[in-house]
Amino acid sequence: MENNFLKKVSEKNKMKISVCICSYNGENYIAEQLNSIVNQTLKVDEIILSDDKSTDKTIEIAENILKNSGIDYKILINEKNQGVTKNFENSCSHATGDIIFFSDQDDIWMANKVERICNEFAHNENAQLVFSNAELFDENGVYKDTSWDRFGFKINDSIFKKSQLTYILGRWFVTGATMAAKKSLVNDCLPFNDKFLHDHILSFVACCHNAVFPVNEKLIKYRQHSNQVVGIIKKNSFSEKAKTRVNYDGAIESMELYRELVRQYLNDNKALEIIEDKCAFLQKRKEYKRYNRFVRFFRCVMLLPKYKLYQVSPLGSFLKDVIYK
Repeated sequence: MENNFLKKVSEKNKMKISVCICSYNGENYIAEQLNSIVNQTLKVDEIILSDDKSTDKTIEIAENILKNSGIDYKILINEKNQGVTKNFENSCSHATGDIIFFSDQDDIWMANKVERICNEFAHNENAQLVFSNAELFDENGVYKDTSWDRFGFKINDSIFKKSQLTYILGRWFVTGATMAAKKSLVNDCLPFNDKFLHDHILSFVACCHNAVFPVNEKLIKYRQHSNQVVGIIKKNSFSEKAKTRVNYDGAIESMELYRELVRQYLNDNKALEIIEDKCAFLQKRKEYKRYNRFVRFFRCVMLLPKYKLYQVSPLGSFLKDVIYK
């Protein structure tokens, strides 16, 4: 039997789709991105562009495209530079759709992105946030790899299926440029905590409900260039990864920030317990550094279930803890 949300999808005029896009001095790329949004196989209902006080021709270019698109739109211009998180907050607060898509100014959407993600919402009533894979390319148009490759995300990972919060505490895997969220989730997370990016907040809260659904398709071309504010993490070689020391203090501090998100948006004791468990794991790893390698080996062996639970590369993290001071 169809759920109510699926009925909305089947009756397109009843399900409103918004796109929130933020811009800042994006004249070199924004036309290509807006045209890819305007020409979707499932047409969006509104585009809300929030500009962070650009000093180039970004607004002029966007206005020329949107006014001829046949799509309702708003262009909001901040009085002063707000930064990424508050700029998206401004855009989201003006969106009226049932589903809100998030867009950077410098990517390119595949023509079926909106349709494919809306279908995922339609067939998964519990979905609060849906995201896809992305094809990475550089300033010269050269294909690199995918966002899921960079994040080490595995769609069939048993831990992801069992506890998305546990999974996200071990590795970040949702890219804001590839995601869409129900308006109800966005409303629950406004105003955004400015210690985080908007996509971190939304995906974290949705993970606490086990309500994140991935689409195993590359639905955007994610541009990597020197002028972007936020990009995909660099892909390091095996030798570079092996030499990188773990910043335990920084990781423990991040757990406190996650506690702050839970208290602000969820007040979920179960989520706090999981965060406390991850924090205790990090504290033990830090403490074991004072022992010699022989002792460290046996103590870290006792933590192997936690390595498997929380680390992207459990064996690699285990060996690094044993070998390096």
